[in-house]
Amino acid sequence: MKISLFALGILFCLQAQADVSANLNFTDNYVYRGISNSNNGPAIQGGIDYYNALGLYAGVWATSMDFQLPDGDPSYEFDIYGGVTGEFASINWDIGFLRFTYPNAASKWKLDAHEFHLGLSKAINDITIGAVYHYSPDYSGAGHSHYIETNIDLPLPYEFNLALHAGHQTFANNVWYGLPDYTDWRIAVGRDIAGFQVALGWTDTDVNNNDACFFGTDWCDSTFSIDVRTDFQLF
Repeated sequence: MKISLFALGILFCLQAQADVSANLNFTDNYVYRGISNSNNGPAIQGGIDYYNALGLYAGVWATSMDFQLPDGDPSYEFDIYGGVTGEFASINWDIGFLRFTYPNAASKWKLDAHEFHLGLSKAINDITIGAVYHYSPDYSGAGHSHYIETNIDLPLPYEFNLALHAGHQTFANNVWYGLPDYTDWRIAVGRDIAGFQVALGWTDTDVNNNDACFFGTDWCDSTFSIDVRTDFQLF
């Protein structure tokens, strides 16, 4: 009984110190790692996040999308993720996983997959610099994949902020996935406006030949996108 009461006490403390929040986002182009996942069209997105005082976090997230597959094309993506964060020697670290699924996609496309990641970041005055390594043992049928990204966030005058991103993606089976190994980058300027986080971003990749981008699409081309997001506390 003492062990049970102790466990209940720990659970109560964790719940008392936990945050649960939700988010909604509208984008005119769902761009992921430099690639449009919505056929260069708009998408509605939203999620729920849990975080507690021990640094444990978990969440779910969903988005509308469009891969233009000839049959069994998914209309939405559903993700589940979790991990733990902490700080050591003034460096923030994050270890976690992501499972992304396409519930109404044809199974023959093998789209569902999972990734693990390790991230490090450090705040220097008002500037945050970070790097994340992602690994998947089987990325949507393309075998093991690696994605390394760096991110810099810094404030601008008049309460604007600037976000810089660069990443490099590799696949074991490029032919199956429909993409060569590639590099992507993004520059975005954002600002909070009336409770909404509004960002205008420019994204590009080094996949210059459309024939190399999912067998003839323009999803890898340079593009501007607008995101309007709001976050709110549930409990």
